Amino acid sequence: MTDRDARDVALHFNPRFEESVIVRNSMVDGEWGNEERMGDMLLKRGSEFMLAIECEEERFKVTFLLHS
Repeated sequence: MTDRDARDVALHFNPRFEESVIVRNSMVDGEWGNEERMGDMLLKRGSEFMLAIECEEERFKVTFLLHS
Protein backbone atom coordinates (compact mmCIF):
# COMPACT_ATOMS: atom_id res chain seq x y z
CA MET A 1 0.00 0.00 0.00
CA THR A 2 1.35 3.41 -0.93
CA ASP A 3 0.90 6.68 1.00
CA ARG A 4 -1.63 7.76 -1.64
CA ASP A 5 -3.69 4.62 -1.12
CA ALA A 6 -3.88 5.32 2.60
CA ARG A 7 -5.24 8.81 1.90
CA ASP A 8 -8.15 7.65 -0.27
CA VAL A 9 -11.20 5.70 0.90
CA ALA A 10 -13.75 4.99 -1.84
CA LEU A 11 -16.56 4.04 0.54
CA HIS A 12 -16.67 4.35 4.33
CA PHE A 13 -19.77 2.48 5.56
CA ASN A 14 -20.46 2.96 9.26
CA PRO A 15 -23.63 1.67 11.00
CA ARG A 16 -24.09 3.75 14.16
CA PHE A 17 -26.62 1.90 16.26
CA GLU A 18 -26.65 4.45 19.07
CA GLU A 19 -27.71 7.12 16.54
CA SER A 20 -29.97 4.78 14.47
CA VAL A 21 -28.21 5.80 11.25
CA ILE A 22 -25.86 4.36 8.65
CA VAL A 23 -23.23 6.92 7.73
CA ARG A 24 -21.58 6.80 4.31
CA ASN A 25 -18.60 8.88 3.30
CA SER A 26 -15.41 8.91 1.24
CA MET A 27 -11.91 10.32 1.66
CA VAL A 28 -10.00 11.89 -1.23
CA ASP A 29 -6.40 13.08 -0.79
CA GLY A 30 -6.72 12.72 2.98
CA GLU A 31 -9.89 14.86 3.24
CA TRP A 32 -13.25 13.44 4.29
CA GLY A 33 -16.25 14.43 2.16
CA ASN A 34 -19.71 15.29 3.44
CA GLU A 35 -21.38 12.51 5.40
CA GLU A 36 -24.49 10.95 3.92
CA ARG A 37 -27.00 10.01 6.62
CA MET A 38 -30.30 9.76 4.71
CA GLY A 39 -32.34 6.57 4.80
CA ASP A 40 -33.73 4.21 7.39
CA MET A 41 -31.56 2.22 9.80
CA LEU A 42 -32.47 -1.29 8.66
CA LEU A 43 -29.89 -3.13 10.76
CA LYS A 44 -30.35 -4.39 14.31
CA ARG A 45 -27.42 -5.06 16.60
CA GLY A 46 -26.68 -8.81 16.59
CA SER A 47 -28.89 -9.59 13.58
CA GLU A 48 -27.64 -11.43 10.51
CA PHE A 49 -27.78 -9.90 7.05
CA MET A 50 -26.17 -10.05 3.64
CA LEU A 51 -24.70 -6.90 2.15
CA ALA A 52 -24.13 -6.24 -1.55
CA ILE A 53 -22.13 -3.24 -2.74
CA GLU A 54 -22.28 -2.40 -6.45
CA CYS A 55 -19.74 0.04 -7.84
CA GLU A 56 -21.42 2.19 -10.46
CA GLU A 57 -19.78 4.93 -12.51
CA GLU A 58 -20.70 7.81 -10.18
CA ARG A 59 -21.86 6.08 -6.98
CA PHE A 60 -22.06 2.95 -4.88
CA LYS A 61 -25.33 1.05 -4.57
CA VAL A 62 -25.70 -0.70 -1.19
CA THR A 63 -28.36 -3.39 -0.79
CA PHE A 64 -29.30 -5.44 2.31
CA LEU A 65 -30.92 -8.83 2.61
CA LEU A 66 -32.12 -9.14 6.19
CA HIS A 67 -32.45 -12.57 7.81
CA SER A 68 -35.32 -13.09 10.23
